[in-house]
Amino acid sequence: MYLPAPHDTPEDTPSDHVAPGGVAATERPRLSDEAWRTLVLRYGGALRYTLQRRVSLVSDADDLVQQALLQAVAGWSAFRGEAEVSTWVFGIAHNLARQHVSRGTAGPVQFGRDDAVDEAPCTVPGPCEQLMQREALARLQSGLDELPASQTAALWLIAVDGLSYGEAAALLGVSVAAVKHRVARARTTLRAGGV
Repeated sequence: MYLPAPHDTPEDTPSDHVAPGGVAATERPRLSDEAWRTLVLRYGGALRYTLQRRVSLVSDADDLVQQALLQAVAGWSAFRGEAEVSTWVFGIAHNLARQHVSRGTAGPVQFGRDDAVDEAPCTVPGPCEQLMQREALARLQSGLDELPASQTAALWLIAVDGLSYGEAAALLGVSVAAVKHRVARARTTLRAGGV
């Protein structure tokens, strides 16, 4: 990623040398769209990981990552280049996280009784159920891989996407009867294969 450094002074790019008194002689050029995308790709994941450890909700961490990157782009002209870009961006993120935490956002949920969590129903399948689900999905994927593409497409549109036979027929460019036939053949083949 090309992020103009203070010592880069090409003829068409303003210089970023500091004049006496600590004021930049000229402003740093704006980030290009490509540089902005590179900034997001390079630091977005690491910022998210860091901020998730500082705030309680993943959605809050995602919001803070977005805000930090936006502030970095908006404040790019003020970046003096005295530190690495990563140090500067992470500094912005840490300041935002500190402000977020100091605002006193909702903390952990408090229950009236100590055993309320133990009595709450668990919707997560147990290890045996998870294994059975993975095996069933593997059989289904194997069965779908064996079907002709026309049958797989018809079955997917009806069974997974929830389209009507008419909508599926319009998307596939065939008659409703052809879609019904393809779906019936696909289901029969999958059942015969033990799926």
